[in-house]
Amino acid sequence: MTTQRVRRVRSFVRRLPTDAVLVADVRRWFDDGLLGRRSGSIRAARRRTARHPSDGHEAGKHRARPPARDSPLSEIHHVSLAANASNDCRNRHEALDFIVPTALVGARHAYSDHTMYRFEARHPMNDPETAAAATTIPMKALAADWIRAIRGKRSQALISRRLGYRSNVVYRWEAGVCFPSASIAFRLIDQCGGDVLAALKAFLPGPPDWLTAVDVTSPAGIAQLLTELRGRIPLRELSAATSLSRFAISRWLKGHSQPSLPEFLLLVDKTSMRLLDFVASFTDPARLPSIADLWNRLVLSRRAAYEYPWSHAVLRSLELHDYSALPIHQQGWIAARLSISEGIERESLDLLLSSGQVFWSGTHYVPTNSTLVDTRADPRRALALKAWWTQLALERMTTGSPGLYSYNLCSVAKADLERIVELQRKCFRQMTHIIANSTGSDHVILYAAQLLSLERDTTRKAG
Repeated sequence: MTTQRVRRVRSFVRRLPTDAVLVADVRRWFDDGLLGRRSGSIRAARRRTARHPSDGHEAGKHRARPPARDSPLSEIHHVSLAANASNDCRNRHEALDFIVPTALVGARHAYSDHTMYRFEARHPMNDPETAAAATTIPMKALAADWIRAIRGKRSQALISRRLGYRSNVVYRWEAGVCFPSASIAFRLIDQCGGDVLAALKAFLPGPPDWLTAVDVTSPAGIAQLLTELRGRIPLRELSAATSLSRFAISRWLKGHSQPSLPEFLLLVDKTSMRLLDFVASFTDPARLPSIADLWNRLVLSRRAAYEYPWSHAVLRSLELHDYSALPIHQQGWIAARLSISEGIERESLDLLLSSGQVFWSGTHYVPTNSTLVDTRADPRRALALKAWWTQLALERMTTGSPGLYSYNLCSVAKADLERIVELQRKCFRQMTHIIANSTGSDHVILYAAQLLSLERDTTRKAG
């Protein structure tokens, strides 16, 4: 790094706001020459600060000490750090892009190595890269947070012994040094008083018959669960979506080996598109720092879907290529595309903005969240929502709108009916996988399916 660039870096850091401890520490450590190749963490930098105290740290008086030879500033990476993602700057509404060592960036910070951005105040979601990073789930951080939340106030050493370990392996799991397999993670839940079977029954539709026939905390149970979630997704597509070896995935599906907890969570995410709901079946996601923000946004998205169903159709319209090709947002364009009124379009956009599902880029409304919104969390409101969309499909069918409308009235055996129901579920899961991996957005579609028996429910008591 040239001398001129070193001066620019040091001058830039000195101009940073001082209302956050993190920023103040970064500034002082730059001045003290404590940042560089050997700056393993904030804690290490603070230890060196304790060994080399400055001559008074009054406001604006920091000891100017040249960098050590073994700590060249050239080792510093260019990192974009969103200030609102920092614990010390959580309530700020602007993003601070500044140069800090990679070691200072925790798992909860969105960063991009070897990239230098201009320093400017803006809403963090107004940056497409920041918005994309904010919707990405860090699987290792989630696994560590999940284990910590499941353990609660119980001793790490005690839980390790209950699982059959002589060492305090739970500490290593929570620190992210290593991770348990999926079956051991389920055993951990049982040891901490959780009910894995009840959680899976709440998560899986149905639930399937195999759930009560197999020990879900065993490797065979994990293989059966992954097979259930996979449905008919081709192995090659699943491997490409997860960046995992298809040979490793094949062994996991056969029960010959097991994925680690982060790998298991990644598979759940890519096969079901409902990872947050899966975690919510075991613990409160709002307590997990790695997904708390995503969970809050999902809750707001569900509320919008329940209270104003058209908002999600408008949200899907914002993903269309034709909308992105517009030079600027045109009021009424979405309304004409969906055959709705401009008032519904305007109210939907206002709701999406207030709930954080879209942001205004200056020319267009841009979606910020691509997570599948599962409305089954509230059965009563979910039933009303299904009825609303079914009624809309009926209205469009009676007015002659193009679409695929069909029915089949028949009589089948009970065993065959169960097979048809299972086939319908697998078809729906595969359809969601195709949608998730679709490379383009050209149409907004509504898939409404009904499969029911016309006979009276004989399991209910008369009267």
